[in-house]
Amino acid sequence: MPFISSCHLRHASNELNWQVEDLCTDALVLKQELVREFEEADLRTYRLIFAIKTQPKTGLPGSILIKVHPSGAYEILHTTDFNPNSNYITYKVTVKRESLSRQLINLCNSYYDLSAVETSFTDTKNELSEIPVIMTSLYECIFCKTIYDSTYGDVINDIPAGTLFADINANYKCPTCEADKNSFVLTHKSW
Repeated sequence: MPFISSCHLRHASNELNWQVEDLCTDALVLKQELVREFEEADLRTYRLIFAIKTQPKTGLPGSILIKVHPSGAYEILHTTDFNPNSNYITYKVTVKRESLSRQLINLCNSYYDLSAVETSFTDTKNELSEIPVIMTSLYECIFCKTIYDSTYGDVINDIPAGTLFADINANYKCPTCEADKNSFVLTHKSW
């Protein structure tokens, strides 16, 4: 039986962690270049989902979002705690192509540093799980599936954590696809 190196399996899964817009050759080429650069850096991407967004109203899920601006610069965002179901936080703006992979590698390494800290506090997490659940509600955009979680608010739209969806201004727009507030539907409520 032939020997298969685990690093080959890791990099093969690296290919599956990407979301690109349909029929977008530029995004596909960028993805392929970044995957090659990640492989050269032997970067671990387990549990991370990357999305490349070239159009303003495309809703692509991901824990790390790469926005391509018409100027040719890139913007890197990531979700709260790298959870693809939470709001985006700006990591870097006006990134040039030659430093894009380096910035993404640094962000991935930050994620794994954060994961290592969280893993070391598992006993504390078990104690915290005994704390009663506070009121929270999740609303989902019907177009791009972005989740508004009242626990976190919406950093992009300057909505503080703890703000109920009903209390948000009627002019609210989805931070991912810019759909109107009435494009969100209640998906979960807990008390």
